[in-house]
This record gives sequence, structure tokens and C-alpha cells, in this order.
Amino acid sequence: MDMKIDVTQIIIALITVLLVPFVKVYVAPLFKSKISNDQWKLINQWIVISVKAAETLPEFKNMEKCGKEKFNYVLESIKTTCAKYGITYDETAIRNAIQSVWDDLYNDVTK
Repeated sequence: MDMKIDVTQIIIALITVLLVPFVKVYVAPLFKSKISNDQWKLINQWIVISVKAAETLPEFKNMEKCGKEKFNYVLESIKTTCAKYGITYDETAIRNAIQSVWDDLYNDVTK
């Protein structure tokens, strides 16, 4: 009796068993993400530009402790820019990114 085992089916089964969890954990969230990596890079660039602008705009120059007004200026600027380019606006993520840029601006992050 000659028994032949089809190794191809075994290899396909092993690949499927190993690949499916990887796709579910790492690849699927990328496709489900509201903001793509390229969009997020753009948003971060806009945030840096807006924070720098808020620090130099004349309407904020003479105001003491106008952090809230500056923050809201940057937040609205990013919200408007996202709408202009059709990018999903995630306020929580953007608030955190703005705060991070301001922290980096005023604190030595290498400490």
C-alpha cells in the first residue's frame, strides 16, 4: 500500500493558522483606522506650524497666560484644515498631539 501525503495542504494549513492572527492583530486595525499614517503625519506637521503661529501672532503676544486661547486657536485651525482636506477629525487624538508639541516646545525632552 502506497500512502502519499500531500505536503501542500499541510503547509497551507500552517500558514493559515499562523497568518490569520497576525492579520487580525496588526493589519486589520490599519485598514479600520480613521486616520491613515500619511494623514496623521500631515496633521502633526500642521499642529507644529499652528503652535508656532500661535506663539508669534500679535493677538497673543501681549496677553499673559493666554494658553487656553492659544490652544483653542490651534485646535480650531487643525479642525478647519482637516475639514478642508476631508480628513477625519479625532479631537481627543489631536488635543493630545497639540499638548505634546507644546510640551516639547517648552520642555527639554532629553532629560
